[in-house]
Amino acid sequence: MGLLEKIGVVDNREGWPWTEETDHDVYQGYNKHEWPKISIITPSYNQGKFIEETIRSVLLQNYPNLEYIIIDGGSTDDTVEIIQKYERWITYWISEKDDGQSHAINKGYRIATGEIINWLNSDDLLTQNSLFLIASCFLVEPRIDWVTGFRVVRNVNKIGLKFENHWEHRWVYYLFGIPDFPQEATFLRKRLVAKIGEIDTSLEYVMDVDFYYRMLAESNSGGFLRAVLTIMNEYNEQKTLRLDNRKDSEYSFVVKKHEKRFITKLFSRILYTRFYDIFIKLIEMLYTRKAKKRFHIFIFSSRTVKVEKKAFQSNTYNP
Repeated sequence: MGLLEKIGVVDNREGWPWTEETDHDVYQGYNKHEWPKISIITPSYNQGKFIEETIRSVLLQNYPNLEYIIIDGGSTDDTVEIIQKYERWITYWISEKDDGQSHAINKGYRIATGEIINWLNSDDLLTQNSLFLIASCFLVEPRIDWVTGFRVVRNVNKIGLKFENHWEHRWVYYLFGIPDFPQEATFLRKRLVAKIGEIDTSLEYVMDVDFYYRMLAESNSGGFLRAVLTIMNEYNEQKTLRLDNRKDSEYSFVVKKHEKRFITKLFSRILYTRFYDIFIKLIEMLYTRKAKKRFHIFIFSSRTVKVEKKAFQSNTYNP
């Protein structure tokens, strides 16, 4: 039996994750403890408008080995009341004043004990079956350090604005240590997080970019999952959409800090020339072997019953 019957539905809401859940049967084949423990941290502050959907999208995965942590910064809206509604199924939560999103994430990382870890903001959500797919990738290929997938961006009316599948077109970036990841759709092994170190609390907007620069520098092998794993809500009050000069200056600072090698700087410039196609083909020929050793692509059946691995061989992929 899944969790939906216990957790209940919400009036006037339909679909995932209000009246639907991941079928518990997809986890058959391994016992509870063979599925890698996944820790998800949700930093939150006054997101009562969104956080119930976020929480339900995690819990209704019905993932058999989940650790869910919510770090709230002392919300004054109905956030705490919503968290309490679901606290029976939440591993740990706290609501107290903190020093912002990065600080909250670090607090969660220090508590987390899972083999796989990520943070999910309180205005985003996981798609149905996403934890099954993510965990399956780590089971299929135990050597990988991280897995990233696709995301959908929508507005507050739940109208899709864009579909982001960057890695299908920009995978060569990663060979040069340049990150381009949808944050909430990127899951790391805890051992890699320990090597990377904590989120830089001096950064307010691009802490994830800095984090993934360090991730690529420290990791040996990653995986790309051809699936939509998350949904990001976009709205006027969202921090990433605010007009703030600090956002641009932070991004410039992070890029300069990590672009130490000449080849990285050269590559960045090449991408913006009219000779893009010529250079990209040359790079593809030179680095295909390296890509095959370092990166893997994962596909899954339409019935969500099997995940398979393929070596990455080119900058395009046709299923």
